[in-house]
Amino acid sequence: MDELILENINILKKLNYEYIIKINNKIFKNLISKKNEIIKVKYEGKYNIEISLYDEIDENYLISFDRLIKEKNGISRNNFNKKNIYKFLSNIYPNINFIENINNINKILKDIFLLDDISFNISSDFNLIQYNTFEKNSFKPEKLLCFNKKIFLPIFFEKNFIGLFILYRNNGFDLYDYSILKKTKDYINKNIENSILENKFNLILDKSLNILSKILEKRNPGAEKHSENIEKTALKIGEILSLKENDLKYLKFGSKIFDIGKIGIPEKILNKKDDLTKEELQMVKNHVLNGYELVSKIPTIPEEVKKIVLYHHEKWNGEGYPKGLKGNEIPLLAQIIGLLDVYYSLLEDRPYRSKLPKVKVIELMDSYSGIFFNPILVDALKEVIKNE
Repeated sequence: MDELILENINILKKLNYEYIIKINNKIFKNLISKKNEIIKVKYEGKYNIEISLYDEIDENYLISFDRLIKEKNGISRNNFNKKNIYKFLSNIYPNINFIENINNINKILKDIFLLDDISFNISSDFNLIQYNTFEKNSFKPEKLLCFNKKIFLPIFFEKNFIGLFILYRNNGFDLYDYSILKKTKDYINKNIENSILENKFNLILDKSLNILSKILEKRNPGAEKHSENIEKTALKIGEILSLKENDLKYLKFGSKIFDIGKIGIPEKILNKKDDLTKEELQMVKNHVLNGYELVSKIPTIPEEVKKIVLYHHEKWNGEGYPKGLKGNEIPLLAQIIGLLDVYYSLLEDRPYRSKLPKVKVIELMDSYSGIFFNPILVDALKEVIKNE
């Protein structure tokens, strides 16, 4: 019996993982409780090895164990390297059509994993979107499962099971296949989540924008509260200006995602205490273009909201970005969000400065009236503040 293989089995035992591993006619077992099997794979060669695992184990360890078994058995290595993983992820592109999105993922998984077949079954309880294209299934695995010739990849939407991919390969799967899918399953799941959101945007637009806002909050702590303050005051300014109901709705939506482009900015830049370099400053400025590109892929987001994302850093005197629009060339709703973004930013602590007193902030907003900001909007803001 190979010592390195035995050493790896001992590591599993020391870490209290539950398993049954058969090597030729010898059985190694560590079963403590009655857990469900997660992985069952076979390797044939010098050592006929059958592995059953009952715990989720770090995928890097499993890849290493897989490599060792293949080396000792004279089995060729997988062709699925880092380059393949990049190709795999880059080809799973967002698609607003749920069916087309699923079909694309099916195709990519089949090509990359050299599958004999693949199917997607939708949960019999999932009725957010009605699709008769896919077979319904009552089987609801909570985890990725790998059983010899079949892998079950469950998909969730807002923590609710919606369906699963079933991958088939006649020559069987191994620990490496399982580990690669485990590394990429969250990416696949999020892609499908976005597809569902986009397809049903007219019904769940507000909820989905909240999700985007929460994603930004994770990258840029404080962003969610900042957006909430802007939304509250933007609606009050909209009422003072007698804006139409649709415009008030666009202000509400725009306040949630106007800074969504910052998702692509590294945290070390977002939280940098020192002055930004020229390159870093340009990266920050590009967030309006990146955000606009992102929301433009979601056709059910109204154009007025997309313009808020793109133009909220334009300035009344034309010194803003990205296009240097001047005065009323700047869409009014973007002017309102841009004004409030500055106002509430000055009232908040930032990594590079402390917050300012409210009186000082109001003075600054007044001093920029007619320069950076529309004087009518500054007056409306002061009216809101006075009535608070």
